[in-house]
Amino acid sequence: MMLQAINQGKSSFYKRYLGYREKKERVSEEDELTSLILGPLELMSSQLSAIFWGTLLSEFKIPYVPTNLPEKAEIAFWKSRKNILTGRTIEPDIVVDLKWPSEENFLLLIEMKWRSPLSGEDQLHRQWTEYLSEEERKKAIHLFIAPETSEALKASGARDVWSGRLLAISWFDILSILQDKIRKNDRNFEPLMPWMNQVVALLDKLGIRPFRGFKDFKMPLNSTTKELKHLFWNGFRGLTYLAEPALITANDQIFFNNKV
Repeated sequence: MMLQAINQGKSSFYKRYLGYREKKERVSEEDELTSLILGPLELMSSQLSAIFWGTLLSEFKIPYVPTNLPEKAEIAFWKSRKNILTGRTIEPDIVVDLKWPSEENFLLLIEMKWRSPLSGEDQLHRQWTEYLSEEERKKAIHLFIAPETSEALKASGARDVWSGRLLAISWFDILSILQDKIRKNDRNFEPLMPWMNQVVALLDKLGIRPFRGFKDFKMPLNSTTKELKHLFWNGFRGLTYLAEPALITANDQIFFNNKV
């Protein structure tokens, strides 16, 4: 699998998802990453795949989804439908049909983004209202997965057609869930551990990682002046001393200047 080749230093293929290109090379970053990261779930048993998707939903505590894990998950990538009323063809990245032992089921409609905006401001709206029938929407959840989720929040704020069924998930959210299961050595996830470790390693290469502290932490030179005795963290400039402002009166106008 490509995951192993990338994570064991046999391939620098992942750099294409960080913007590196050969001459005139066109890269479908989102589609490739969708297949690279989540594609292996389609090759596993439906029971194993269901553990991941069910856990993802349970972590966000969705009230209308059963609290126990589903027993099966049927996955389809880029499964398109043509809407009879509009004539438009809608193609979400992934559709997952989750089934529970109680015979209850939910559809997951999944749109994944990496480093590009939505295909039109109403892309998510069209997926929800035109891809799914009214009956399907009663038992469906729309997942938006991206490095940051402002596009989903913006779509919901502009016109909320989901009534709470649009779930915005960042890649950091997924990383945190996987790392938590790995750290706890969760027995339910034991068969998924090889895949989970590979995904965590790949996300790290792509810059999706938790804060790990400072690699090189240097204190500023001691100041001998009384005015520079207060130590502050100044972003990428590191630690710095900040002079006390002069005494002010109630009539003074004060502004914050982040260049000081």
